[in-house]
Amino acid sequence: MFFSTLIDEKELRLEGQEGQHCSKVLRKKVGELIHVMDGNGNSYECRISKIGRNEVATDIIRTEYHEAPGFPTIAFGLIKNTTRMEWLLEKVTEIGVSSIIPLITARSERRHVKVERLQKVIVSAAKQSLKYHLPALQSATTYQDYIQTLEENHAKANLYIASYDINHKDLWEYTDKQNSSVILIGPEGDFTPQEVELAKTAGAIGVNLGASRLRAETAAIVACTHLNTINE
Repeated sequence: MFFSTLIDEKELRLEGQEGQHCSKVLRKKVGELIHVMDGNGNSYECRISKIGRNEVATDIIRTEYHEAPGFPTIAFGLIKNTTRMEWLLEKVTEIGVSSIIPLITARSERRHVKVERLQKVIVSAAKQSLKYHLPALQSATTYQDYIQTLEENHAKANLYIASYDINHKDLWEYTDKQNSSVILIGPEGDFTPQEVELAKTAGAIGVNLGASRLRAETAAIVACTHLNTINE
């Protein structure tokens, strides 16, 4: 599966990395069929019509639209280690999320992200797992600013904040199918008590992810897996 947004009626082009992968790595030839996704729910069966140095031109033979699943939104505290953060994005994309929001929290040791690099990770993971709708990736935002938008952007969503507390139920005790959900995952060191209370004031439910102390990226995978499982 290839990825492209360079679509003009009955023609589609692969450029840059995608074009090189098609022509130089996979050594596709003129006349061969390939399959391409655009990240907006469409997949295309295409016949290669021309191969250039860094571009592959194709004719679109067939187009299919795939409905968007009811995947959750994940908002996570920025992780200091770049490799671990990219692994988080790769895995939650493969599992299935609708939106990804990096949060600058009180305990975040990182204050910014390279959106272009993370977007490439998401595209690669979406192709691998045949996710025809790319998750919407936002720029890093402060925790307080994001919480203020919860009511406006997710008024009808089930809101959860994962932070261990003996008074919280485990997330898997919530088993009803949900049309929309948002899960907040803390950074290394978790959310502060003040951040947890701020989210609860905005309507979020505090939940545990079991008795084990999980890394931030593991917590994200556990939460997304459960929320998708109950919606299947």
